[in-house]
Amino acid sequence: MKEEVGEEVKDEVEEEVEEETEKEVGEELGEGVGEGVVEEEFTEGNIEGEEVEEESVGSEGGKGVEEEVIEGEGDEEMEEGEGEVGSGEMIEEEISSTCDIEHLELCSTQELCEKAGFYWYNEICNLEPKNSSCQPIAEICDDGIDNDCDEKIDEEDEDCQVGLTVGEEEEVGLPVGEEKEEEPDCNSENLDACTTQELCEEANLYWYDGKCHTEPEPSPCVPDWQCVEWEPLPETVACGQEFTQTCANWVDNNNCGLEETPTTTRKAIGTNSSTCGVTSCDPEGILHLVGECQNTCVEGSCQNCVPICTCAEGYLDCNGDGTGSDADGCEFKKETPTSTCPNS
Repeated sequence: MKEEVGEEVKDEVEEEVEEETEKEVGEELGEGVGEGVVEEEFTEGNIEGEEVEEESVGSEGGKGVEEEVIEGEGDEEMEEGEGEVGSGEMIEEEISSTCDIEHLELCSTQELCEKAGFYWYNEICNLEPKNSSCQPIAEICDDGIDNDCDEKIDEEDEDCQVGLTVGEEEEVGLPVGEEKEEEPDCNSENLDACTTQELCEEANLYWYDGKCHTEPEPSPCVPDWQCVEWEPLPETVACGQEFTQTCANWVDNNNCGLEETPTTTRKAIGTNSSTCGVTSCDPEGILHLVGECQNTCVEGSCQNCVPICTCAEGYLDCNGDGTGSDADGCEFKKETPTSTCPNS
């Protein structure tokens, strides 16, 4: 009878040892699953009726399996402690709920997230570090963004600057020992630094054609025509007569290079002195004087000239200054000289 009972106990214990061996994965989970492997020793003496002992390493909660074979006529008494190692279904459930790359949503706390080698920020677990794509600029106090990539937002960051707005970004985070190069000033000797119209005009320069210039934008060329030669006066135009005169030679003082010249004309006054006649010493032929001169056209009007007069041949100015300029002109030359009119 004892021998039969011993065989049954042995078979049952061996089955449980195999189950416990398959469930060793419970050691890794550490929560609610017993750790350890039950070691059993069986000998012929145990089977013959001696006490069978089982060494059990329990979990943190004192959980384990304890079996006792009581000496006697084959009666068996087995006692199992609370918290027996969970079934296969429990282990499978624990494995599937592990925080890993395929179950990132299960990394519900910072501790679980960082323990799995991930990155905790914005109250969730992330695969990539927060600053991997962050481009640091000056921290702005009221935009709700970690501008300088130090994981501090707005007033939480002692470096935040009040009043900064997007567009006034400043470079931060230069490597230690590296000095930021000063940008060259916009001036007439460094036009490349004048990258905007505002900078250009602040430097008293001129912005056009999309860049800065030292000289103002040239306006469209406007010719400054000047006539340097007018057509000659027609011979038929008398002194003082008005007529239309055309320019014979135009010059553009602005050098615009235009080939087409103006068609402007001007009103002119004739200056032909030949149309003014002559002044004679004896126009009526009674003074016996000879001599005449051409009258001149001055400023559009004729002016009489003063001729040089002399007595005609055979006449003398006997009672004058000898030029016949007196009222009676020249007298007839007498063969017999007198005191008033000598013959020589």
